[in-house]
Amino acid sequence: MKQFDEQALAAEYAKCKRCRIVAEKFGCSDETVRRALIALNVPRIEKHKRPVTRPRATPEELRKIVEEYYSTSATITALAAKYKRSQETISKAISTYGHGLKTNPINGKKITDDQLREAAKTMTCSEIAKKYGMSEERVFRRARKIGLDVLIKWAGGHWKRRAKRYGCSEFDESITLRLLICRDKGICQICGKPVDMADIKNGHIGRQYPTLDHIIPLSKGGSHTWDNVQLAHMGCNAGKCDKEEYNGKVG
Repeated sequence: MKQFDEQALAAEYAKCKRCRIVAEKFGCSDETVRRALIALNVPRIEKHKRPVTRPRATPEELRKIVEEYYSTSATITALAAKYKRSQETISKAISTYGHGLKTNPINGKKITDDQLREAAKTMTCSEIAKKYGMSEERVFRRARKIGLDVLIKWAGGHWKRRAKRYGCSEFDESITLRLLICRDKGICQICGKPVDMADIKNGHIGRQYPTLDHIIPLSKGGSHTWDNVQLAHMGCNAGKCDKEEYNGKVG
């Protein structure tokens, strides 16, 4: 085993105050340097620790933050700056302590399930989204989760994004799933079987649920117009994907 001059190790440690730097210079291990310092009774300087600027948040403080988040229009970013906590900490607190609260936040403003049910009686999905400052797609998903018919009044915001992405020149905003169901008499144009509006379980649509399908996919140059859309089951639409022909049938 290679021997090292303990005095030399101690002298070098007095200069840099780091065992690892001394070990690298002399070609030995950190433990060898530590043992040499102990043998010579050389006091070691503790490794620098990052000072704790703020103690860990208590459950009471986190509950208070979550209650403020649900009862006001404050965002996670604003609460993080106000209480000097990270956004991750507040997000986890909302997931942990927010289940018992009746309100459900969407994009800053909050709307309860009862408010959404009441609004759905007289307002369209677009009007609800505009009133509460949220996207139409969030209204669509929220309504679907609690079993509201407001979702069939939604023209489909994601189709607008897809049409823009693929450079679709024609986009008819009058197309809605409700009108499409009436036009095609509730029959899937791919398999020829009726669709099922009640095929929803735990907020998730099933394979028999009605969807809007583009005969010529938008990714293949199709347009979002009445002559290029058809009613289809969720399962049939997913199986067709971006193909123009499915199971030997065009569309």
